[in-house]
Amino acid sequence: MVVTFIAFLKAVLREYVVLLTGGTLTAVLGLIERHLGRSVSWSWYCVLLLVFVVIACFRVWEKEHEANRNGPEIYLEWIPSKAFKHDEVCLRNVGNVSATQVTLERFSWPEISFVGPLVINAIHPNQSEVRQPHFVEKLPESSTLNVGHLSEVLRSARYKNREPLQVFVTFRNLNRTVFERAFVCEPGPGGDWGPLIKIAPGKLTIKRV
Repeated sequence: MVVTFIAFLKAVLREYVVLLTGGTLTAVLGLIERHLGRSVSWSWYCVLLLVFVVIACFRVWEKEHEANRNGPEIYLEWIPSKAFKHDEVCLRNVGNVSATQVTLERFSWPEISFVGPLVINAIHPNQSEVRQPHFVEKLPESSTLNVGHLSEVLRSARYKNREPLQVFVTFRNLNRTVFERAFVCEPGPGGDWGPLIKIAPGKLTIKRV
């Protein structure tokens, strides 16, 4: 929170300096003096400086809004393993700009964890990447780790009364904005009735670095 606020203040200061040094202040004061027929008082200077602060804040918000409004949008598909192979995930960018540092971060259940974050350097618009996410399940009856197959995990009686499992994916745009989306994972019917694992996009959060 504090880091974000400091970054915002720095951005506002940059815009404020541009307004003060770009001739805008002189031009506005000249118009006011012409309209009044006399030199403006210090109170007018103070009012204009406050107005410029508001304008600088608006310009910072506008740039952030425009940069992120049509940003990257990552969707996740979980492909169950066949035979003794690992599961696969398909990450697709359906947004209008490239997504960088696309990362499968973590699961919401503490028993399930990735061996290491799965990171894809970039996914461009309308493109997808398929990877094998190596994750493990810590069994409650021992300290051993069970190599995870998500379809089996979701159907396990151990998690019968749990909230739906979520997997969190983070990604960035070229404006250094970090996005995080939670994907809800639930068992599906399989076969002709649908996928073995149903994935539904959840909440998207946006923050600045």
